[in-house]
Amino acid sequence: MTGKTFGRLTVLEQADDRIRSNGIHDACWLCECSCKNHTIKSIAGYLLKNGSVKSCGCLQKESEIKNGKRNHKTNVYDLNGEYGIGWTFNTNKMFYFDLTDYDLIKNYCWFEHCNQKTKYSRLQAYDASSKKAISMSELLGYKKYDHINRNPFDNRKKNFRPATCSENTRNRSLPRNNSSGVIGVSWHKGSQKWMSRIEVNKKSIYLGKFVDKNKAVIARLYAEAKYFGDFAPQRHLFEQYGIKIDNEEGINE
Repeated sequence: MTGKTFGRLTVLEQADDRIRSNGIHDACWLCECSCKNHTIKSIAGYLLKNGSVKSCGCLQKESEIKNGKRNHKTNVYDLNGEYGIGWTFNTNKMFYFDLTDYDLIKNYCWFEHCNQKTKYSRLQAYDASSKKAISMSELLGYKKYDHINRNPFDNRKKNFRPATCSENTRNRSLPRNNSSGVIGVSWHKGSQKWMSRIEVNKKSIYLGKFVDKNKAVIARLYAEAKYFGDFAPQRHLFEQYGIKIDNEEGINE
């Protein structure tokens, strides 16, 4: 590989291997770009060979300058890390994917779609064959899966787990109109207390009213642990409030 040229990149020498999250080693090469900055970067060998990377990024920037703005029908990608990063063409929002999936997703134009009713955003592209919008998770074969970290723009394999529709719905982010910072906890003007609720199988369960906001939060989190287990939408708060996933005790004021 040393001395070979790929686009504007000339291979200088072999660099340290890049180790993916699944333990696979990618052979990397130190390359110098022929642009005015003569940028030197470490790039995976297979990205050079398949033509995915042809410069230090200068070709994309030059194209943007030439056109006056970025082509609204293309995505910009960074393939030089442990995983791939892309940007939606309409909102410039970052999304993540495994490098091994790049050859599949690069054939689509990805954009951020926001449901005006639920205010929930997701990553989508137009599928010419079906003439319908398709999500990246569906394209990658994760139709009946859930994003563990609740980020629909993180489509790395390690972020997916099998889930039913109801389990997927539970693992949702905080609604934009929430004022307490915690799902299921709100301020009750009549009693001047914090009220805690949870919805299970489309039925609302009243958990109590509390003078102390923390108690209202704990009541909600205990209920999530009891009813939702691993799919509790606010499991990231469990450790902070001392909640255990198998603890079914309630909290009383």
